[in-house]
Amino acid sequence: MSHAVLLQTLDTGAVWSVARGLARQVDRYKSHLAACDLGRRNDLDGRGNLREESLLAFSLFFLRTCIDQVAFMEELMQPDRLRARIVLWTEEEIRLDRLPPRSGAVLEAVLYRGANWPALMSPTCWAWATARHGALSHR
Repeated sequence: MSHAVLLQTLDTGAVWSVARGLARQVDRYKSHLAACDLGRRNDLDGRGNLREESLLAFSLFFLRTCIDQVAFMEELMQPDRLRARIVLWTEEEIRLDRLPPRSGAVLEAVLYRGANWPALMSPTCWAWATARHGALSHR
């Protein structure tokens, strides 16, 4: 599995990436990749021409790096406090007239239900946001 496959499979919106973890250990990463291309060490090292033992070591390295990066992002994002941070930010933006009233409900719905946010907005709210901020892009 590669960084590109993880991006496509997990669809994290680039919030999470194993590339940061690999870059922090670039020498070990390259060493593991190079070892995977070496020939078999002995008859107990897989069936093909390449080292199965090295592939296993690389796989463990890659998975440990993924787990490390998930832990890093969890600490950084603090998901247990995410709702409170969103509510505070939304209240401030509404108070400053940068967001329409009840935007907090839309953001919470997107966060907890994974809904398509333009579909959640009323036509009035959508018109206000579009007029205020131009065309809002979404996936």
